[in-house]
Amino acid sequence: MNDSIAAQVQKITRELFGASDIEITDDTIASDVPGWDSLTHVMLITKIEKTFGIRFTLKEIQNISRFGDLVALVSSKCR
Repeated sequence: MNDSIAAQVQKITRELFGASDIEITDDTIASDVPGWDSLTHVMLITKIEKTFGIRFTLKEIQNISRFGDLVALVSSKCR
């Protein structure tokens, strides 16, 4: 299930940043992606919550440091 979730989260991320060529791996961090700032981070989290029908706590959001953490969090909420 993580591969499917990772693909969906990657798609959302690429659409938000308007770049289909962004290379995203589990180790990708915000500073690796041009334009990923605090505002786009909130937009990304909101879009993921709406897409998957889930909600994150503030503490969960603060603990996301890399893309793999985000995918793992979404996976844990979709069980």
